[in-house]
Amino acid sequence: PTNKNAALEALFAKRAALSDEQEKPVRDDPEFQKYFKMLKLGLPRSAVAQALERDGKDATILDLDPNLPLADQKDKNPNKNAALEALFANRAASMQPSDAS
Repeated sequence: PTNKNAALEALFAKRAALSDEQEKPVRDDPEFQKYFKMLKLGLPRSAVAQALERDGKDATILDLDPNLPLADQKDKNPNKNAALEALFANRAASMQPSDAS
């Protein structure tokens, strides 16, 4: 658990360091923008979740409030914390160099 939390905290620290302005809402995050647009255009949630998974992204992002930044949603709702931790763990893992032996 400590490695998981350390990766999560490191990602939050990196985002804070990179962002001098207020963070964008989840729906405006370039990584997820197209998926929230799909929902806005009326695609079924299950189709958007499948598109997220197909693209190697965590579909639990759909459980978050699209109008708030990711960092603001970290501790608000215990049920969403699991979704956030999974999301940030996946992001942190994708940022790590892969070991090709």
